[in-house]
Amino acid sequence: MRRRSRITSIVGLVAGGPPGGSCSTPRSLSVRGVQLGPVTVPVETDDGGHWLVKAEPFFRLRHYAVGDGLRLRTDGAFKLATVIKGQAAVGWRSGGQDELCIARQGDTVLVPASCPEVYISAVGDTRVLISDPGR
Repeated sequence: MRRRSRITSIVGLVAGGPPGGSCSTPRSLSVRGVQLGPVTVPVETDDGGHWLVKAEPFFRLRHYAVGDGLRLRTDGAFKLATVIKGQAAVGWRSGGQDELCIARQGDTVLVPASCPEVYISAVGDTRVLISDPGR
């Protein structure tokens, strides 16, 4: 008998059916010990984005239409910048020593906590998600 990996089993459950069973019947996925608040309409941030998730102090997720550019402070915490539409140039103050990082749709850039600020410049219509561990 071939053993199924735990990941395969979880994927089967998330897809809507038991491992090895039919996925035609939708099923709910429950996570024990986690309480989620109600789903709300995204709230505008102070810097022109929109909060999608704000689960302080554990996790935050914001959405930005980059437009003329975006400047983000790290406040001593790492950030993940994921391009969900378009293309962006990501940079930081390095005195010209570091090249810009070009991120295309689907790319994620890890911004280290040691970098005080990051600059995101749009190439066309660009949208990014910014996630961090909260405060």
